[in-house]
Amino acid sequence: MLSHRGFSAWITVDGTPLPEYLVAVDEHTHRVSCWIPGEQGKTFTVWWSDHGGKVDTCSFITLDGLVVPGRFLLGEGIASRSGVRSSHLTERPFMFTKVTEDAVDDTEASKQDVGTIVLKIKRVNRVESRPANAVQPLPTTPILGKRKRGELCVGSVLPPPSAPHIF
Repeated sequence: MLSHRGFSAWITVDGTPLPEYLVAVDEHTHRVSCWIPGEQGKTFTVWWSDHGGKVDTCSFITLDGLVVPGRFLLGEGIASRSGVRSSHLTERPFMFTKVTEDAVDDTEASKQDVGTIVLKIKRVNRVESRPANAVQPLPTTPILGKRKRGELCVGSVLPPPSAPHIF
């Protein structure tokens, strides 16, 4: 489990936390990074915890360059996200998949996030409620970036669900 400045984060597959390798902490930029193993076809959940910082926060998860809204923590607690909204009533699970033959070579800006799962936690000031974000179109093919076809990607292409998760 990665921990820094009163927060922890981890990723589970089948309810079990994945091992973390080459953990690095950058105190200057307040970033923690590591490498985790993935297995094709396995779904995963991103978890994070506020250990009682008493500061309202929100999170954003980026998977292969796709930004997925996270959750709010109001000064303490645990939150998780295991999928991205695919309609007003359904979501598709996060999944480790292979880069397919139809992968596209996109812009340099997107290449920096290829092959990564990023959890950003930001302070917020609660002012008033607002409606949920609009459902974003999901990519239909993965971004190739520096990877080769057949290598693992982390959910930028979410396969059509055989049984959609209904909220």
